[in-house]
Amino acid sequence: MKDETGVKPDTGMSLAALAWRECRVRRTGFALLVTTVGLGVAALLAALASLRAYDRQTEAVLEQHDRARRAGLQRYDDDLRQAMRRLGFNLVLLPAGQALGDFYADGFAAATLPEDTAQRLAAAGLVTVEQFVPVLRRKVRWEERGWSVLVQAVGARQGRPGAAADELAENPVPAGSVELGYEIQRALNLRPGDTLQFLGAAFTVRACRAETGAQEDITVWMNLPEAQERLQLPGLVSEIQALACRTAWNQIDRVRSEVAQVLPGVTVIEDSGETLTVAAARAAFAAGQQGLLEPLRAARQAQRQTRLRLAQAVSALALLLALGASLILAWVNARERRVEVGVWTALGVRPAQVQQLLFWRGLLAGSVGAALGLALGSPWWGWPGLLTLAKWAALALLVAWAAVLPAGAVATVLVLRWDPAEVLKNEV
Repeated sequence: MKDETGVKPDTGMSLAALAWRECRVRRTGFALLVTTVGLGVAALLAALASLRAYDRQTEAVLEQHDRARRAGLQRYDDDLRQAMRRLGFNLVLLPAGQALGDFYADGFAAATLPEDTAQRLAAAGLVTVEQFVPVLRRKVRWEERGWSVLVQAVGARQGRPGAAADELAENPVPAGSVELGYEIQRALNLRPGDTLQFLGAAFTVRACRAETGAQEDITVWMNLPEAQERLQLPGLVSEIQALACRTAWNQIDRVRSEVAQVLPGVTVIEDSGETLTVAAARAAFAAGQQGLLEPLRAARQAQRQTRLRLAQAVSALALLLALGASLILAWVNARERRVEVGVWTALGVRPAQVQQLLFWRGLLAGSVGAALGLALGSPWWGWPGLLTLAKWAALALLVAWAAVLPAGAVATVLVLRWDPAEVLKNEV
């Protein structure tokens, strides 16, 4: 005796194959079940894809703003570096044995060190200091005028290996010329181009510097080789002026430690007031730039939470509808199969076999529904990548089975509650 599927239950055919044949015979109900499950899975995947797309958009927006922030900070650092060069060096390296009290009192270092010390330091590639310049400074008696003035001569600026030429650009005092501080040129009423006698030689006034209210107003700037010759200090300088890197501002101990590896015993002092001001300005600018990014991040996160709640609501509604439709279709299927199950039972089919058959039917419907959901959702989420697609496929299968298998369990309970004798008696 054959059932409605045209297959004898005891022919040895596997329950999975029998379930597939049963789905083909009752194709309308199976198609409705698959479509319902597929729509639920598609809604869930569409919600996940929407959140994924929003997260990627958020990353792109934040990265764009962060790039703009970093570029702005880099431009600020470049401008700051140029400003620091215009303001002057913020480190002074004094010869070993030079007393700081005498240096501050006299305004110059009496001890000396070789002029090529600046070149040695630059060649060492220090991380904390980027530029060096040898300086000779002395207080002398201007015999021609009977005054005491400061003489200052600056050598070639030395940079770390790889420093750009424009970063080392300078305008040294040429040989045979001098530049005068404000008080000297005012007292002598000198102008650029005039000639004066100084240290036993004639010099042309190259420039007259503006008033500063400091020692520079009574300073005469000279060419370094000429100053060394006139002061009888050939190849020697009194100090090395240096420019600390931005990353080493206000880290004088770190600078001293690194310089000591090249020149043990050298004293390093820092113009901390100016450096503190510049460092505080940069820190405030960086904090302000970062502060512009945080509100955007918070706004995007708040929008994502709203989208997440909406996606959860839509997904839950779609899955509940799929589960409800599965229960209804399972009840209808159970009603239609009363006679069939009654015949199977009368022929000796065990209840467990009936339960497994319905289980396989639900498993097939869920699997096909998951595939349909993936296909329906593809126009909205596109190609997410192989790994993400595999994760979504596994999730789709779990969700589809969760929506279908409970309905199969309900159908099993219904069909097994009916007495085969009563069913067959009423149908005869």
